Amino acid sequence: MTKVINNRKEFNTIIDQAKINDELIDNISIQVADLSLCDLSYITADRLFAENINFKGSIFTGISLRDCSFLSCDFISANFENVDLADCVYSECIFMKANMNKMGFKISTAIEANFTEADLSSADLSGSTLLRSNLRSSILINVTAVEVNFDEVNMDSATLTESNFQGSSFIKAKLNNVNAQKTNFTEADCRDCDFSNADLRGANFTNANLQNTTWKDAQIEGAIFDEGILPMIEKHL
Repeated sequence: MTKVINNRKEFNTIIDQAKINDELIDNISIQVADLSLCDLSYITADRLFAENINFKGSIFTGISLRDCSFLSCDFISANFENVDLADCVYSECIFMKANMNKMGFKISTAIEANFTEADLSSADLSGSTLLRSNLRSSILINVTAVEVNFDEVNMDSATLTESNFQGSSFIKAKLNNVNAQKTNFTEADCRDCDFSNADLRGANFTNANLQNTTWKDAQIEGAIFDEGILPMIEKHL
């Protein structure tokens, strides 16, 4: 049976006991409106549910979550460094300016989430869905994002250098003004994607679907394309 938590003191007690006893937190519905500045670091939890909760500035460092759902929650400036998330849902959540360095976000969903100016350096997003999310000015340096759904995302002015997006989908995504030097887009689906003013020097687009892609003023020196593709792109720079 799901345990309902409706006050901050009870929530903190459960977290503290789990840390002391090294216990799994399982099947809890969080109904506390304000959990800002909480320390949830290094806990392990399954089947948590939270909706419209304020986690602003909270610490999730080293946390391990499975099969959890967070809907319309506020994680502004929260710390997710070295977290391990799998099979979780973060729909319409706000992660603005969050520290997500080395985060494991595998086979999870963040539909219409806001990652503006978040730092996802060295994160592993493989197998996840970020459909229609906002990653404007976010940092995704050295990210592993194999077979991720980035359809209709806004990555305007994001930094994607030396990341691996092999087999990922960017249909109708906005990657204008991105820095994607030496980034791997092999086998990616970039149909109707906007790379205007993007720095794509040294990027690899081998076997990528580039149908109806926009390249206006993009820098493509040293970028790798399938045979016959480069001359067509150069006509639209």
